[in-house]
Amino acid sequence: MSKVEKLNTELKIQYEHNNTLESFTKYVMSEICYPIEDYINFVNLIKINCYKHISCELLIIGTHLAIQWTDSDYNELLTMLNSMMPILPNKEKSIVHYLNAYKLYFRNKKDYLTNPRYVGELKNSTELDTSFVNNYHLLAECSTGKDALYFYSYALNNVKEVFSSDESSIESMSLDDLLNPQRYIDEFILGTVMSKCCYNSMKKKCNFNEY
Repeated sequence: MSKVEKLNTELKIQYEHNNTLESFTKYVMSEICYPIEDYINFVNLIKINCYKHISCELLIIGTHLAIQWTDSDYNELLTMLNSMMPILPNKEKSIVHYLNAYKLYFRNKKDYLTNPRYVGELKNSTELDTSFVNNYHLLAECSTGKDALYFYSYALNNVKEVFSSDESSIESMSLDDLLNPQRYIDEFILGTVMSKCCYNSMKKKCNFNEY
């Protein structure tokens, strides 16, 4: 049994004993760590506990994973986030717009560019918060010429941390980072934290030198 699997077992016991949001958060985040990577169970746990132990961060992660790992076009968690939109701060509103666009991108890779809602959701996302990467990156991919270069450049300027493959390994990460929902959001949804490989790939699109 690996270090993470042992931790997961301990965190599950702690959650069942303490039954708090903090213990639930640590437990469900351990469910998506390597080598467990039980994304479906994460989504199901969020659905089951969404009216009991939930946070906007966990809803956002659950929505993102449901887009990638469930077969249904109906995303219950995204519907919930959309209904919360009027009361969310601009940063979270921006993320929800991005997730709506990401769903169109991920589910309809052949014709998402012809869907006017796709670009609209991305533009709404960038207008609400200008500090993210992935929303600008996707806008760049459906733009041409100077517009595409502008969006790629803006995305690169928003990158806050670039890590090597060794630095991203489970063994080198602190427990706080491993179980931190914001860390997942920064890397996989916002894109403000990314690998050197992804960073260099984006830089090449802007004709910049490698990192």
